[in-house]
Amino acid sequence: AVHGRFDDERRGAAIAERRDPEATRWYLSAPGGLSPEIFQRICREAGAYRPVGKPGLMVNMNGDFVSLNALVAGRYDFRLPRKCRAVNVKSGKEEWAFDGVLKLNLTAGETCWFLLEDK
Repeated sequence: AVHGRFDDERRGAAIAERRDPEATRWYLSAPGGLSPEIFQRICREAGAYRPVGKPGLMVNMNGDFVSLNALVAGRYDFRLPRKCRAVNVKSGKEEWAFDGVLKLNLTAGETCWFLLEDK
């Protein structure tokens, strides 16, 4: 299935998807052509863990630490990767999470760090 075509004189698909019994394959012709929106869609359709449902938040994390950097100001619902406590590194206090989701209101350029601790 073709999801994007070039808008100039070049022919062919710019973005395409091929579903086989063993895997779904994506073709992106341009270097850096995997936008946050396309990556979100691929992850959503695959059922992968997605900490946020929209672009604008840069997420770096491992099993016990999360670093969030807001590229775009806004409200972000950050879904924790497992049942755990999220401790704000700056304040040292546990952040309230409803059903495993931290509700964050961030300004552009703001960075937040959290330690993930098992309950």
